[in-house]
Amino acid sequence: MTTTQFVYDAEEGDLLGEFNGSGSLTARYLRSDLDAVVRGGVTTWYHLDAAGSTRLLTNSAGAVTDTSGFDSFGNLLFETGSTTNPLRFGAQDSFFTDGQSGLTHTDAGAWDAGVGRFMNGPSGRDAGRGGAGDAFGAARGGMDAGAAGAVTGAAA
Repeated sequence: MTTTQFVYDAEEGDLLGEFNGSGSLTARYLRSDLDAVVRGGVTTWYHLDAAGSTRLLTNSAGAVTDTSGFDSFGNLLFETGSTTNPLRFGAQDSFFTDGQSGLTHTDAGAWDAGVGRFMNGPSGRDAGRGGAGDAFGAARGGMDAGAAGAVTGAAA
């Protein structure tokens, strides 16, 4: 099991970076009209669908490296490529998928696409932010700006 710390801008809700269990930066997210991530010195560009989910990843030359598709509940329908990418369903809103549990972590809590419901309490802007029984809530807001929340699991 690995530990990944996802660092968010608490005011904007944007994902800024990932740190490993040793505290080393492993990924830096770039926010603009077209979002990108720099991981291991390689820049990967996100291309989102109308729902804000990742459909394509491209390299700096514009070549497609990965594709994915989801149903309306966030179930992965298909995926090609091997680029490390925890931002899949709901990527525009900085939702991330835990590679170990398969849950998608959102502002409202941990979403299980397989059963079509949140796994940790009520939905809402402040739900899933580190409350009792919420092992993942600290990773998404609810902290001082620039603070990191640790999530135990394998980033997809």
